[in-house]
Amino acid sequence: MSEWVVWSSIETVKYFLVIYGILGFQVKKTRIKYIVFLYLLLGIPLVNYNHWDPIFFKTAWIFIFTESFFDNTINKKFCAAMLSYFVIDFLDMLVWSVYINVPMSSSNIIVEKLICNLIGASVWFVLTCFLRYKRRIINKIFSDMSAKMFIALLMLVFGMAIMAACVQFGLLDDISDRLRKIAMFGEMICLFWVVTGCIVFVYMVYSKKQMEYEKKMDMLLYDRKNRYYEQIIRKNENIKAFHHDLQKHIRIINTFCEKQDITSIQNYIYDITKCIQNNKIVDTGNEIVNCFIDYMIEGMKEDLQFHYEIKGCFPPDLKMTDKDICVLFANAIENAQNTLKSIQGEKYFAMEIKHYREKIFVTISNTAQEDALAQVNKKESGHYGIRNMKSVVENYNGKIHFTYKDKMFTVEIDI
Repeated sequence: MSEWVVWSSIETVKYFLVIYGILGFQVKKTRIKYIVFLYLLLGIPLVNYNHWDPIFFKTAWIFIFTESFFDNTINKKFCAAMLSYFVIDFLDMLVWSVYINVPMSSSNIIVEKLICNLIGASVWFVLTCFLRYKRRIINKIFSDMSAKMFIALLMLVFGMAIMAACVQFGLLDDISDRLRKIAMFGEMICLFWVVTGCIVFVYMVYSKKQMEYEKKMDMLLYDRKNRYYEQIIRKNENIKAFHHDLQKHIRIINTFCEKQDITSIQNYIYDITKCIQNNKIVDTGNEIVNCFIDYMIEGMKEDLQFHYEIKGCFPPDLKMTDKDICVLFANAIENAQNTLKSIQGEKYFAMEIKHYREKIFVTISNTAQEDALAQVNKKESGHYGIRNMKSVVENYNGKIHFTYKDKMFTVEIDI
């Protein structure tokens, strides 16, 4: 009976730590959930009395406990129970394999299981404390995980558990050399399985993130194009209205000239110039780049300290896909916009485009702080934007350089 007490208490704590503390599942608020423990109180005596195999009873407890105690969909709770089952078994077998090689280890089976279970529970407790601020992130990742991704993860953990089982079996004293060799062969197969699973899982995670990033860029381009077309329509209407009233503007300026009112002339010309500048349509020769530059200018036009300059244009036969143009220049322009919004004082943005035969040379500059290059390195290591910019340039056998000089951050692109 003492063995059952050890199992039911410590094992339940382990599953609670994994499912609640690491996977981030929420406990049900109703008190009815505690009725689930009747399964243990009534089931353990029944299994002992009838001498039934406890494996099915213990396995069923994992799923019953998860289903009754935690709040989530049945599908996700089932997946969490399966994943917890294999990771806990893997760690238990690993702990046991280490423990039996300790010279002072106990020969009493119950004490041995108690110590191994306590060590395992302690490891999960430490992991729970370490990941306590990451619970929501892990839960979101687990909730959004596709069926293929979960199967790959489950097979990986299952392979690790089988490998640990082979190691445990090979350490037993009462087995023959033939069985020990079979166990070692099983370990090699499982090791190959685990390594392959790791590669597949990492590839799937990377592919998913890359697809999400590409989808985000597509949605961003779609949004910027809509805004750009709306801006063009509005600016065209404003320009038509300005042309319609042009003679009236000249007549007013002429009146101020007759009165020799220099201040009024300057103010009126400034207002007209500002109106023309606000309705100026940027044209770089490429519609996608136009969308992102126009969006940046519209977002910064209320800032009186913001100035910009666009020189040159792209060739009509630009040999880059729309997707690559979007990834390269959208990231560069939006990084510049974010930097300009974060600083005080004069803000300047410049883009110079040159081309010779099939080569394109683009220089994008903006006012920035001294840590601009450090921020680029930080983004390259933690975000897809800078990395994807470099990847696009490399695909066309080009070069990209980031420099900082005299309060100006510059991106030089040579494709």
